[in-house]
Amino acid sequence: MALNETLLPEFGNELATTRRVFEFVPWRILGFAFRVPCLALLSLSIAFPAAAAPPQLPPLVERALEAMERSDQDAYAFRTAKTEDGSTEIVTFDPAKPEGQKWNLIQKNGKNPSARELDDFRKELARKETGNNKEKKDKSKNGDKGDQWLREMIAPESLQLISETGDRASYHFRLKIDDEDAKAFAEAIRGTLNISKAAPHVESLDLASTGEIRVMAGVKLSEFHLTLTFLPPDAHGQALPATIRSVVKGRAMLVKKLDQNLTVKFSDYERRAPSVTQAR
Repeated sequence: MALNETLLPEFGNELATTRRVFEFVPWRILGFAFRVPCLALLSLSIAFPAAAAPPQLPPLVERALEAMERSDQDAYAFRTAKTEDGSTEIVTFDPAKPEGQKWNLIQKNGKNPSARELDDFRKELARKETGNNKEKKDKSKNGDKGDQWLREMIAPESLQLISETGDRASYHFRLKIDDEDAKAFAEAIRGTLNISKAAPHVESLDLASTGEIRVMAGVKLSEFHLTLTFLPPDAHGQALPATIRSVVKGRAMLVKKLDQNLTVKFSDYERRAPSVTQAR
């Protein structure tokens, strides 16, 4: 499930109509933790073409992606701890709670959240749910094939084995793009996929810029780095998210400095049954 753009606040009036490059990142992984102001600058729309046939990938990669696509984070309660440029936030999610009570802001900058902070959080939750409900209807209409966001991100012909041991293998890849406007961004990003051979699963995904990126007129990024890590499969075979780290640096309109550093840690996973996904 893709991250809905309403989760990403605007960064200046001149960028109010921009679309987000991170439409391929599933919201159930990022939840409310991943609200990155600087990503609003990435006005590229990465559209992944529908493949006529499953991409030809190495067997180990295929098994790891299949495991991810079977993942059901909606079956788990969990906690996220976000640190962004000195600000901290703790949020919990529990799929067993009634609608409107599943996500809860527990702490803001080491203190109980104020009434205003809680109100802002609930408004953001409502916006996110609106986009999420529309997405669920679209997936139901078009046929839900599971969370294939990572498979759809990888240009299979670019996948290259860079190292291998008895325990794991690492690959480089390029983003799969079907949008000329996003081509410059895609060509400046190198992906790294680390896969564990024990109960094959993705250990980490890394997207990093290889040089300066011009994302739109007047907006350049000097550094872009996003890393997602995952826990080993649990007793139910679920390789759940562990951390998200993001660094974005650059300038907008030549005068506005962009310098964002984000870390999100997932913890306290508790399985609930049945899951929200299974109940749909």
